[in-house]
Amino acid sequence: MTDDTLNLPSVYMDGDVMVVRASALGSCIRALSAYGRYEEVIPIQREQLLERTAQEGHLHEPTVIEYLVEQGYNVVGSQGIITLPIVRNRIEVRGHVDGMIFGWGPVEVKTMSKGRLDDWQRHGLAKFVK
Repeated sequence: MTDDTLNLPSVYMDGDVMVVRASALGSCIRALSAYGRYEEVIPIQREQLLERTAQEGHLHEPTVIEYLVEQGYNVVGSQGIITLPIVRNRIEVRGHVDGMIFGWGPVEVKTMSKGRLDDWQRHGLAKFVK
């Protein structure tokens, strides 16, 4: 991911299209949707903790991708753009995948705190789904 991509706000305009970053989908849905109701709104900036977490994940991406390749996976398309149209030609979700593995799907490297890692190891995804 380029530095300018990392610095994009969670919601921004690209011409006439309102773009919601895929990484922002866990944010407050009211704040994200409110952006589209007003013509002159200051873009929603990513929270400092989210920014630090994203940078940490970005730091470890090459190591994780290298490990997958060593395990025999054919990882291609690093930082390829994915787009999910929500309202045709008006609103879309846009993101970057860390890679693709043919026949398997996207690769997305994530980080978590020690506490979150412990929870995930003990309880799996059930701990995070409400």
